[in-house]
Amino acid sequence: MMKRFCLFAVCACLLADMSYAQRKVEVVETPQNSQAPTSEKVIKRKVAIGRFSNETQYAKGIFYDKENDPMGKQALDILSAKLAASGKFLLLERSDLSTLLEEAQKGENGLATIGADYMIIGSITEFGRKNTGKSGVFTTTKTQTVEAAVAIRLVDVSTGLIIYSDEAKGSADLTTKTTMGVGGRADFDATLSDKAISEAIGQLVENIINKCTDKPWRTYFLSYDADAVLIAGGKSQGIGEGDVFSIKSKGKKVKNPQTGLMIELPGKKIGTVKVISTGGDTPETEYSFVEVSATTPIDAAKLSEYYIMKARLWMIVGLVALLCGCKAHYPVAQESGKEDMAYLLFTSPGEYAGKEVTVMLDGKQPFEAKVVKAKNANRKGTSYAVSTGRRKINVTYNGEVIYSKEIFVSTQETKIITLP
Repeated sequence: MMKRFCLFAVCACLLADMSYAQRKVEVVETPQNSQAPTSEKVIKRKVAIGRFSNETQYAKGIFYDKENDPMGKQALDILSAKLAASGKFLLLERSDLSTLLEEAQKGENGLATIGADYMIIGSITEFGRKNTGKSGVFTTTKTQTVEAAVAIRLVDVSTGLIIYSDEAKGSADLTTKTTMGVGGRADFDATLSDKAISEAIGQLVENIINKCTDKPWRTYFLSYDADAVLIAGGKSQGIGEGDVFSIKSKGKKVKNPQTGLMIELPGKKIGTVKVISTGGDTPETEYSFVEVSATTPIDAAKLSEYYIMKARLWMIVGLVALLCGCKAHYPVAQESGKEDMAYLLFTSPGEYAGKEVTVMLDGKQPFEAKVVKAKNANRKGTSYAVSTGRRKINVTYNGEVIYSKEIFVSTQETKIITLP
């Protein structure tokens, strides 16, 4: 009997801990640019991250290996994760391609590589760490600050032209405060470097997404015969049954004497294709069965003279859904899994842990937030869903400002605000 009671008690404690450890989410803001979910389909672009280097002098000693720089690889991984989280890209491996090719040679089938639409080249241009502090009669405050700057170039693979280039800066800090020798203390925090680089990259991701999606998506015929008509691309690119695309014949290519570049003139629409079904196991091997409706017969011997792109009908359908949708007054945060939101989590190593603070974003309506102890931030506490972008945040406790800073939060990012 005693054994059963002990077992029951242990299970109850575990379940209680699990329920307590689950982080809550509270929506405190409606996305500024979202009024209703749209039905626009996302056709994914193929993007490769070619190189991400560390151009600063930080961590470059006698045995520094440029090909295996940890900061450069860290920045590449952060950028890859943020682009993947957007759901708008097929990310292609390039940094470790030689390793993949070497491994593939050991197999029977080899490695089938796929060409990218865009290539991203980046570097860490600035990086620094500093410690500042302030001592009073009874109180002492110490702040660790890390600042980083990241530069990125987006290159159109088909032309080699740089279509977007920008630099962004990010920072992260940790403040500790003691009163008469009592309070929180913090040693060297290596995670501040990750947060500063992540914040800088987060500011550029939205622009990368916009630039990549500006250029119309295209695909091509794979096969055209009496048995079946196939086009390249499938589910991983967002293609689904019932989708309709336009068929266009390629326009004439002329040379621009001003730039020396070859320009393809706009093609002529000759019909549409409707997706019947999709197949394939990987993005490289995916295909779609389609039925063709063309005003001009398709020359099966010259399939390279045609291309397929998004039909304008999709834009009309999306607009109609936007204007006539019965749920137009609901925010996207509630309708689509908070896709257009970021999250704030307030932590403190000591003084304010477990207390409620008042938070104001961009001088607007304040809200109350619960502060969680810093060491429990990865599994406990409440995250507050807010709009993305550059925000001015002020945190007060009993009328006293304890945190004031301009931050940048990107889509689906959880920004940890560390209070004294």
